[in-house]
Formats: sequence, structure tokens, C-alpha cells
Amino acid sequence: MLLIAVLVAFAVVSAAAIGVFWTRTYRFVDHSRNLWARCHSWSPNEIRHWLVADLSAAYEHNRKIGRHKACLLRVALIGTSIEVLVVGALLLVQAVSG
Repeated sequence: MLLIAVLVAFAVVSAAAIGVFWTRTYRFVDHSRNLWARCHSWSPNEIRHWLVADLSAAYEHNRKIGRHKACLLRVALIGTSIEVLVVGALLLVQAVSG
């Protein structure tokens, strides 16, 4: 029974680790290359509004990714802790009985 618990905890940790390290598409704001080409006819207020809106959208996008990654890390940490405790219990049971 304890061996099954160890295998289940290992599977959970493995799945969470894959989820944490899976490549994600973060949103970077790099206007230095195309600011003049895109905004040369805009007023300074229009440019400021566009930049702030774009930065805000990028922040929200990246924050969702960060929250998901933090949740998966928490799952991996809890799963590893359970796995260590169950392996310790399994070794203790084996030492006492054998």
C-alpha cells in the first residue's frame, strides 16, 4: 500500500515538474524597434496611452503565467514532501518487520 502511495506521489511530482518547465510564451514589450514607424504621426498623449495600455496587457498576460507556474511549483513541493514521508514510512516498516 505504501509503495503505491510512493508511486502516485512520484507521478504527481513528475507531472507538476513537466508543467513548471514546459515552455511558455511570455509577452515582452519592445517598442524600440518599431516606435517611430508605428507612431510618428501620433501625438505624445496618444503614444503614452498606447504604451501604458500595451504594458498593462503584457503585465496581465505574464501574471497569469506566473500564477500558474507558482501553483505547479507548490504541487511539486507538496508531492515531494509526501513522497519523502511515505518512503520514510516504508523504510521504517521494512526495518521493524524484517
